[in-house]
Amino acid sequence: MYCAFIEGIFDKSLFHFYEFYKTRFVPVARKGHPLDGLEATISEIHEYPLILREEGSGTREIYQNYLYQNNDSMLSVSKIYEISSFGIIKKVLSNSNAISFMYEEVARQEVERGELCYLTIHNYLIERPLYFIYPSNSLMKERNELFYQKLMQR
Repeated sequence: MYCAFIEGIFDKSLFHFYEFYKTRFVPVARKGHPLDGLEATISEIHEYPLILREEGSGTREIYQNYLYQNNDSMLSVSKIYEISSFGIIKKVLSNSNAISFMYEEVARQEVERGELCYLTIHNYLIERPLYFIYPSNSLMKERNELFYQKLMQR
């Protein structure tokens, strides 16, 4: 590995890193969903089928942690479907009343085309950093630093 972009936990003693970007983790549904344009509660969100990534995925853990921090759990959700591909999740969302949670950029094109929408939840905000990392002992340090500098110029 020369370098990578990651979200989530990593051993900072083993990697040189920069916070590259901060992104929002948002609820997503089809355009025209019954909650589109409303400020929903988490209880209202749970009335609809929820599509999540598989157990152990980072995005699923973010949502589970949010529920835990708000004295809630997955047991409150009416129905949960697991799908491992965001591409398939977005297709299912556009043809159902299901809701999913993902990074804002993952659904941006579909939202801009009017196929999906971001939902609003009362008192909800989750932002996560995306890190640029490479091993601390990398022989490619200069190359990685140059690559990062070029990215930041764009």
